[in-house]
Amino acid sequence: MNSSYRNDLFRGNNSAISGHAGRRNEEEQEEEEDKAEKQSEAMDPLSHKFLKTRQILLSGEINKPLAEKIIRQLLVLEADSEDPIKIFIDSPGGDADAGFAIFDMIRFIKAPVFTIGMGLVASGFDHPSCRSR
Repeated sequence: MNSSYRNDLFRGNNSAISGHAGRRNEEEQEEEEDKAEKQSEAMDPLSHKFLKTRQILLSGEINKPLAEKIIRQLLVLEADSEDPIKIFIDSPGGDADAGFAIFDMIRFIKAPVFTIGMGLVASGFDHPSCRSR
């Protein structure tokens, strides 16, 4: 071990550690971004077809990753045009904050959004204010 590195650690100077940890964190972030890109590139044909027809499928438990995905799709569709968007919902509910994020984005975008319940529609999306406007 380098003596200046050891002395810095002994004196409580964490710059020697943080420099190495910072590089490692940057590498981890880059790896995560690469994984996310690969996942979005590997979008299944059904999801791609849904977006082309301005439809979104919201199924499963509401959580932050699902909310981010739905919000991203809403923003992409709004940027494309102001034609109506249909969201098909089959969800038992889940994280209230994530659900509110989706609900707020539905209200925020200019394109009209029609929500269609299928299967189980529970929790926040069962509220009358979430129904088609």
